Amino acid sequence: KIKKIPENNLPQELQPFIKSFNSLLEKLLNSLENEKRFTDYAAHELNTPLTAIRLQAQILLNENHNKNHRSEFENLIEAVDGASHLINQLLTLSRINCENDKTILKKISAIELIDEIIQNFSKEISQKNLKIIKNFENNSSKNNVAINKIYFQILFKNLLDNAIKYSRNDEEIIIDVEKNIEQISIKITNFNDDLTSLDTKKVFENFYRSNKSINTGNVVGSGLGLAICKKIVELHNGSITFKCLDDKAVVQIFLKNY
Repeated sequence: KIKKIPENNLPQELQPFIKSFNSLLEKLLNSLENEKRFTDYAAHELNTPLTAIRLQAQILLNENHNKNHRSEFENLIEAVDGASHLINQLLTLSRINCENDKTILKKISAIELIDEIIQNFSKEISQKNLKIIKNFENNSSKNNVAINKIYFQILFKNLLDNAIKYSRNDEEIIIDVEKNIEQISIKITNFNDDLTSLDTKKVFENFYRSNKSINTGNVVGSGLGLAICKKIVELHNGSITFKCLDDKAVVQIFLKNY
């Protein structure tokens, strides 16, 4: 957390410099807070018309029996969903960037939240006929981790969303959870033909996407998912890695076991 330097008991010759520094720091903190408020407001103002557009498109889709028109409305709904997803990802990124503290840490069961999020993706998993392999001891108390619960949900949701989007059909997604005295490790492995076009040094950068995804348009995404994951993990003094092993993409996070 950014704090001002105490001005008491300082040598007199240093006080003007410290006062000047604290004044600049206060302006910076005010600027960050104003930026956060503006981002929240802008996201709300953008999401409101998008919600209205989606609702109208859904009504027209349900009422229209012309195949060509139905396809157009489905494309419109998909585009609106993509725009809403991008806005929400940008909002999440902005809030994390402005976060000065880890807020509320609470002991939570990692595997219970993981199971819950997997259930939320059941439709996407079914559409690609994917099989989720879970390698962890089914004991909640042994897989507890101290973390902000909301951030953990965003973190794992983005990781699983990426794994599903970039998996081949009829494949497995493997989730490994391991814990020792010092840390808990969560690893997600998926199988993908697109790994040769990935720059593994850039996967955690904002808006990074593989060349093949951009050129073919097969995968819809904002390029912010892993960037957000990295910031959440770092906010909790953890680490995250991405590796390509043959046709496997492996993302692994390490969080301290407080």
